[in-house]
Amino acid sequence: MRKILCLLSLFLFSSHIFTFNETFTEPKPIVIIDAGHGGTDGGATGLYNASEKHFNLSTALKLRDIFLLAGYDVKMTRTTDDDTDGHDGFNKTEDIYNREALGKEYPNAVFLSIHMNFSPASRDKGFQVFYGIKNEQSKILAEKIHEKMTESSLATRMREVKATPNTVYLMKHLENPSVLIECGFLGNKEDFELLSDEKYRQKLALIFFAATEKFLSEND
Repeated sequence: MRKILCLLSLFLFSSHIFTFNETFTEPKPIVIIDAGHGGTDGGATGLYNASEKHFNLSTALKLRDIFLLAGYDVKMTRTTDDDTDGHDGFNKTEDIYNREALGKEYPNAVFLSIHMNFSPASRDKGFQVFYGIKNEQSKILAEKIHEKMTESSLATRMREVKATPNTVYLMKHLENPSVLIECGFLGNKEDFELLSDEKYRQKLALIFFAATEKFLSEND
């Protein structure tokens, strides 16, 4: 109960951003949440040797809890500090294919991939959303997230919404409405301090939820 009350209180911190568009009387859509990396695949290494994978998972689990609280059916690519290849060690190809397979299993689901950014230039900072290239609604979803994040004024810098580079296999092949969310730069002191704050990650999750719900309410 305490956890639910905490989540509900956070919804109130910016009433112009967070709204529920439907009652719980009708079935909610399926949402897939992908916590990037995991296990021996730590992703980017930020300040103080912090691994991206932990930030991704923490944010993804917070986002899952909000969607569940709102009555959505949520599928996760991972819920623990592990990769998704199903083997000891790490096979990057199988890991990515398994994440893609979850999208294929639920082709009408929105696919939200949570990541943290990194640059060798410590001055680089800010929030950015990339969209998948196989579903035209992916760009609309990315723009909704960008819009809600801009309204929140939480980011140190708002970077331009872009199509995911061709080097990112998952976003190149998913047919779901899909986005890759780069929450901030782990090598930037300002971003790192924000992302290290659990309450900040909770607020990010709330924004991603609000934007996704708005997208779903406006796009069948």
